[in-house]
Amino acid sequence: MKARIVTFVKFGVVGALNTLLSYAISSGLFYLLGVSEPIAQAVGYLCGCASSFLLNGKFTFRAKGSVLKFAAVNVVSLIAGSVLAEIWSLAGIEYWLANIITTAITMLINFIGYRLWVYSGKM
Repeated sequence: MKARIVTFVKFGVVGALNTLLSYAISSGLFYLLGVSEPIAQAVGYLCGCASSFLLNGKFTFRAKGSVLKFAAVNVVSLIAGSVLAEIWSLAGIEYWLANIITTAITMLINFIGYRLWVYSGKM
């Protein structure tokens, strides 16, 4: 059980680093280079995803992962997040609270998917 908690904490640290990287890249592209918002956001997001794939493989799960499985888990998480956002909206839950709940649920989906499927083989 302790090993799973440590792995989950590592997953959270990697997630925080990826978020900062994504934000820094998208902000730099937009503010410093004048790239359009959608392009800056997309490039930042993709850099965060690439970082997530690499760091989770090397640091969090210490296993070689599958890019296709990684993408599939993230698509499932995106769909789940979108469905949950609609449910919370219809239920009248405040956006900030709905966003926290959705983030927690999609984080668990990603963690479980990565642990059991994406990075299931040891390096």
